[in-house]
Amino acid sequence: MNRYDKPSIISACFWLAALGLRIPFVSRYLYSWDSVNFALALERYSLREHQPHPPGYPLYVGLGRLLNALLDDANLSMLVISIMAGAAAVVIVYLVGRSLFGNAAGVIAGLLALFSPLAWYYSEVALTYEIGFMFVVAITWLLHRLYFERRHAVAAAVAIGLAAGFRQDVLMFLMPVWFIGTLRTGRREMLASWLALAAAVAAWLLPLLEISGGFKAYRGISSMQFGAGVSSFSVFEGGLSALAANVRWMARAALELLGPALLALAYLAARLALRWRDMERERWALIFLLFMIMPALLFFALYLFDPAGYLLIYSASETSVDLPTPGGP
Repeated sequence: MNRYDKPSIISACFWLAALGLRIPFVSRYLYSWDSVNFALALERYSLREHQPHPPGYPLYVGLGRLLNALLDDANLSMLVISIMAGAAAVVIVYLVGRSLFGNAAGVIAGLLALFSPLAWYYSEVALTYEIGFMFVVAITWLLHRLYFERRHAVAAAVAIGLAAGFRQDVLMFLMPVWFIGTLRTGRREMLASWLALAAAVAAWLLPLLEISGGFKAYRGISSMQFGAGVSSFSVFEGGLSALAANVRWMARAALELLGPALLALAYLAARLALRWRDMERERWALIFLLFMIMPALLFFALYLFDPAGYLLIYSASETSVDLPTPGGP
């Protein structure tokens, strides 16, 4: 191996490149109303007053508070989280691609993540989407190992549980995929993984319920927030026009996420369609990716889709993973 092909050197280059491309363009002010809510939460946490807005994001706010104690600047504290998570996501994408298909594939995947317009954009504002992107890329790799090698069930459980403390929707959308994977493991590992998930979630959920005034109060506050979104964007309230609007937003976000890389994906899709019977490896890749992204995409199409950051998080696996068949190399 050429010394310049060492993963540590390439990872460091990706990390520095991501920081260098993002730091000069960070937002100087709180980006949106949600950013303001998060900033207020760093001073006083109150879901009832939308500091932050439900469902609460307790670990994100907790990490922001730690940084704010050092930096004394709410916007800067949250920007540090976004920038560092964005740079880490690029490195993780590279390492995932390398571990599955070799160094060249990893470099290409890392470059896609590095220059993705949407990933670049959300790493420069004070919101939770970039750290969600980082977690989902890592969890995708763990779920790959769980599905095709029956390994890392506990690690995937802990990762999902902790990621949900930063964005609770991770639990809702990725837990079904993880659960199906655990069915392929032994009873002992399945039990251990369930206990690990419960412990990881309890670590942030129990304090959150306590701060919010108990489960009933928390459910009421969260239901009001969800109801407001459903009434504005849901197919069940707005009909086909709401569905069309949500799908249109998703298509636009996909273009922003992948940019010119969409041409490569279109080529791969056409190649897969023409050689479907001969490409067992790619078939399993497609099936796994559909399991990964369809729960979230269906929810956003039927209920609500507004910030493009949603698509950044839940299509993260498409930018990083092409998977082997069970029992394959």
